[in-house]
Amino acid sequence: MFGLIQQVISVDGMDKVKADAAYAAARYNDDPLALLVIVRRVHSLQVGHMTQAQAVWAAQRRYTTLRQPVGTSMGDYKAAFELALANMRALGVDPLPSELDQARQFLMGLDRVQHGEFINLVLNNERSNIGVFPATVQDV
Repeated sequence: MFGLIQQVISVDGMDKVKADAAYAAARYNDDPLALLVIVRRVHSLQVGHMTQAQAVWAAQRRYTTLRQPVGTSMGDYKAAFELALANMRALGVDPLPSELDQARQFLMGLDRVQHGEFINLVLNNERSNIGVFPATVQDV
């Protein structure tokens, strides 16, 4: 399977994959899943000639600036939010935001036109020690 994956990647693309620090271990272990992780990181997250550090910065920025566009469904916003987290995970960002931090980021990124009253209610309850702040994105 490892060899099959290599066959469908261009020579230039495979050169980029081989330059990744994790490639040697993936090759040694003949681990196709590890190779797919590297391919995804190099080809979808380190676009152009981005270094690893630049890709990490871009992924963190995407996560922290993500907002629910007006008219977008909650499901679409949640999917985009989870993708931003998955990108940081794939790039090896450490530490990742805690579940509580993720819940706060998700809440604060909600569309204020659709969810402004809810956001204010949650924040005011937190200030007044009423109830418990949502612990996870799902709780939001």
